[in-house]
Amino acid sequence: MITFTRTVQSYNEATAVTSPVVTSISGNAVEVPADPEVFLPLGLTSSQVMKLIFIPQPYMVDRVKAGDVTVWAGETVMVKDAVHVAPDGVVVLSKLHVAR
Repeated sequence: MITFTRTVQSYNEATAVTSPVVTSISGNAVEVPADPEVFLPLGLTSSQVMKLIFIPQPYMVDRVKAGDVTVWAGETVMVKDAVHVAPDGVVVLSKLHVAR
């Protein structure tokens, strides 16, 4: 099981305080060959990028986005491109290009 995380800053007008909001999406993934037609236009090389097929557990409306991070094979990687399969708007599978 792996977890993708995203941290954004949220400003509360009532308290005038900015605080981080963390979103986590966990699931299972498998690495498959990356698609050059996706990663080359992003300015990435085959030595930097890998493609993960990710299945969130449980299926969810929230989805992994570019900029989210995870640890894969002992390295921190960042999502550069995400394509989702989402019947009825619920993500059941994501094709993610990630880079070191």
